[in-house]
Amino acid sequence: MRKKLLRLLSLLVTGAAAIVWTVNCVILAVYTRHNPPPEFLLPLNILCAVLFWFAFLIRLYYFVKSRGEKPKE
Repeated sequence: MRKKLLRLLSLLVTGAAAIVWTVNCVILAVYTRHNPPPEFLLPLNILCAVLFWFAFLIRLYYFVKSRGEKPKE
């Protein structure tokens, strides 16, 4: 039971981080048109957002996979 709770919590935190980082990238791209950020900042933020989404999808896969397993007694 505790392991499933930790997996669910890590899934939620990773998903929230992916959403927040994606919103951060969109805001950075939209609101800095006239005053561009340093050249490395936007690609770095996009890379981090993609990595967070990738980590979220991996955690989601393992969470769904573990739901189908029967608990060991």
